[in-house]
Amino acid sequence: MRHLCALSIASLLCLPLSAQDPEGEAQAKHERHMTPWVSLFDGETLSGWTQRNGFATYRVEEGAIVGKTATGSPNSFLCTNRDYSDFELKFEVKVHDELNSGVQLRSRTKGSLLGRVNGPQVEIEASGASGAESGYLYAEAVSGWMTPKELRKPHKHFKDGEWNAYRVLAVGAKIQTWINGVMISDLTHEEMYRSHPRGFIGLQVHGIGLGKGPFEVSWRNIQLREIRDSRAGWARLYNGRDLEGWTTTGNWLPQDGGELLIQPRPGERGWQRFGDYLWSER
Repeated sequence: MRHLCALSIASLLCLPLSAQDPEGEAQAKHERHMTPWVSLFDGETLSGWTQRNGFATYRVEEGAIVGKTATGSPNSFLCTNRDYSDFELKFEVKVHDELNSGVQLRSRTKGSLLGRVNGPQVEIEASGASGAESGYLYAEAVSGWMTPKELRKPHKHFKDGEWNAYRVLAVGAKIQTWINGVMISDLTHEEMYRSHPRGFIGLQVHGIGLGKGPFEVSWRNIQLREIRDSRAGWARLYNGRDLEGWTTTGNWLPQDGGELLIQPRPGERGWQRFGDYLWSER
């Protein structure tokens, strides 16, 4: 019996030509590809997440991740096991009026898997009577505020004691943020992008002083879709029509819908067919 193997190459649609070369060939024609939305949190367990730093606690309660402060703990982070580069992120958050929090973007650890978390962070804090700095960008354990002081204008778009909808769009060096549909920040930070072009998403429970707390912060409906934008240096590897730019000894056949099919030639056995890799020429 002859078997066929179809390979969907949606994941190969765009790969980084160079994170530092947005003026390369990918700029000839602007393209943007977005993957379907995926839920980073299943609403029931912490599967896919790992705590790094600190000993604040994280639990699942009524479809939300609830982080609770612990006296004497440094900043704690519940981090995705996967890294992401360019993406759109949506989540809802509710935080105690006396607790500062944040969500890490493209972050990493220093020295080891459980080393100090560092990287861009979108700020979460209650507005209070005078407004606050929710939605602005901070470089956790790197250099402090990314958003310049003159642009960090206190606002009250964050609703204290309620669920607040955040949206974050990170493409190349540009990171844009919205709270409850209102744009808060539109920042291009080349230095941070050079040092942190890719990394995990992290939910922060900030450390608190002695005699304070415990306080809680909750997140729910955490969704992400990845973006491949030619203006950020991504290039299309497969044109969807033929094998231009690819090398193979196998009988790979382009199909409708962006798939490639490997079909055995007469007399070929399975082990021979699966040994026929498809190689990009760049």
